[in-house]
Amino acid sequence: MARPSNRDLILDTLEQVIVDRGASSVTLELVAEEAGVSKGGLLYHFPSKSAMFHGLLDRCDAQIDEELTSAPDDPAELVRWTIGLAYGSAERPSRLWQAVIDSSGSGDDTYDERLVAIIERSYEPLDRLGSVAAAHTRLVADGLYFGPYMGTPTPAIELVEGVVETIIAALHG
Repeated sequence: MARPSNRDLILDTLEQVIVDRGASSVTLELVAEEAGVSKGGLLYHFPSKSAMFHGLLDRCDAQIDEELTSAPDDPAELVRWTIGLAYGSAERPSRLWQAVIDSSGSGDDTYDERLVAIIERSYEPLDRLGSVAAAHTRLVADGLYFGPYMGTPTPAIELVEGVVETIIAALHG
């Protein structure tokens, strides 16, 4: 298996530092030390702390791009797919997204605006559902996806499936 690039190693380390110690603990020196790279090596890839945090957003953007390529065209399947992705994430929260969410609200308005834009872009396929079904689907998915980061319990799959079927039934009549 190929060794990750120093850039990827730095971002992996940044994710872990944020998850373990909080975004406010991040310094260039700490991330360089934990990643096993020189500060100069870190600065080569990320000239500032802000640039490192934006590197995490680049990862999120790429993840969303990949997910959107598999969005189904059929409205009912789109509802199932969207909420299914969110439910799967609730069962296995992403370290990347935890780090990104934990890093929001730090005073970097550009970061926060970009994070909101990435999340909004992830829901673009829902525009095909109509405003009410899209809103229902998004609210359910947001609750499932972001709930674990707020410490709320994940509902039973049977309950989630019932909500999905209710949204799909509303699409048909």
